[in-house]
Amino acid sequence: MRKIAANLIFPISKPPIKNGYLVLSADGEILDLAGGGESLNEIAGLEFYSGVLVPGFVNTHCQLELSHLKGKIPAGIGMPDFFKQITLLRLQNPDIFEEKVEKALRYMWSHGINVLGNKMNTKKTIALKHSSSIVGELITLQKKFPEIPFNELLLWATLNGARALGMEAEYGSFEKGKKPGVLLINGFDFKNNRLNSSAEVTRLV
Repeated sequence: MRKIAANLIFPISKPPIKNGYLVLSADGEILDLAGGGESLNEIAGLEFYSGVLVPGFVNTHCQLELSHLKGKIPAGIGMPDFFKQITLLRLQNPDIFEEKVEKALRYMWSHGINVLGNKMNTKKTIALKHSSSIVGELITLQKKFPEIPFNELLLWATLNGARALGMEAEYGSFEKGKKPGVLLINGFDFKNNRLNSSAEVTRLV
């Protein structure tokens, strides 16, 4: 069992909790979300981290079969030419296809993505077990749409995505019985409730 705390916890399904902590089983199941008082009293075995805790991210759409084309198509060529290039290049170098897919999965896992909606031939949803930075996308959205609260942006990146994939019973929020993963985001502006441009994510669970 682990007890994990930070300056602020975003359960997603309810308002943020200051001075709270998560209680998790050995396999990452949420057993409790406790605390929320003026301060964290001495709690045996408590892991405290500076930053905010959020559930694992959900990427609702990704095309892993195009991973081996990264960097091969110039930016700004327009959609018609983009699709022409995809058609010409997608079947090249089939020997590195699986290697690039695995690399992409590891990258996404390390950057906090727990669930991936992947459009391949089988059109199945993959729950990542062994492995696009969502934090980077959130920072970009904050800059372009400063009027949107961080809580709402985070909802899009977690629970709403899990709902879209029909996986909200296990992912997307800190609720008892779920195994959403636990991410630590540092570089958070607590005064303005937003990410700093230097914010980074670390996977804790």
